[in-house]
Amino acid sequence: SIDTEGVRKRIATPSARVRAAHIVLACSIHLGSLVPRIAGTLLPIWSYTMTTAPLGPRLAAAIAYRGAVTDTNLASNHYRIVGNDRLLWSGHTTTWEADPKRFVRRLKADVAAVYPQLADVEVEHAWSGVLGNALHRMPQIGELSGGLWLASGFGGHGINTTAMAGNILAQAIVEGDDAWRLFAPFELVWAGGSIGRAVMQVLYWWLDARERLAARAARRREQEDVRLAKRAALREGYEETGVEAQLGAVLPREHLPAEPQRGELPADPVASPAIDRRTVDEPLEARTPD
Repeated sequence: SIDTEGVRKRIATPSARVRAAHIVLACSIHLGSLVPRIAGTLLPIWSYTMTTAPLGPRLAAAIAYRGAVTDTNLASNHYRIVGNDRLLWSGHTTTWEADPKRFVRRLKADVAAVYPQLADVEVEHAWSGVLGNALHRMPQIGELSGGLWLASGFGGHGINTTAMAGNILAQAIVEGDDAWRLFAPFELVWAGGSIGRAVMQVLYWWLDARERLAARAARRREQEDVRLAKRAALREGYEETGVEAQLGAVLPREHLPAEPQRGELPADPVASPAIDRRTVDEPLEARTPD
């Protein structure tokens, strides 16, 4: 429980009690029964994630980029390679918690739609996570009452914005800075309870269906454009491999041009002629002072 009355606030847990001049609520949707009025200003959104069994060379042949990738859909698919040869893939949302295993088939279908060569991968783990979204989709940052602060509602984009919120509130508490007031226009708005969650779920289903239909139509247009361009290029006498390269298709590695050697690269046009490239390129420990 939290007692916010007085100068020294009190927090009581099953194993300890804490007294402090300032309290920051940074629990998002997990505030729950602790501060129900604040928790009620967020829509809980569950997303679902799976990781595959080791895929070995099959994964390397399909995905060369080892960073994180995401799309811009409402319930974005995002993925990355983990553990050298496993694929972590996330997507789909619900406003009520569901069994992650129910979404494995859909996530596998998403993988196959993007990477047909990874169709029917074996899945070893599946889980879900919940985040909180405010109706205005802006984070909740500010002072609720004297010494009681809020940093919440980052909507799945908290890696950088939570650090920003921490700095803003730390400066407010320690230095009296009022930059947090920039977020005052984004008030705490009730999210509608169960009705709001139901409306959001229906909206998500509709938007998801619309996005999938649009993506399917775009793929059909792209395939038709490629087919017509390929036919036109072949009429002009281009070899098929050259046509594929011009159209931006994914080619087998053996058809890709070799990487140039360092000595074959053009000189840096902005490098200063006074710089001795030999001393720049050699290791620091190999350099001797003049």
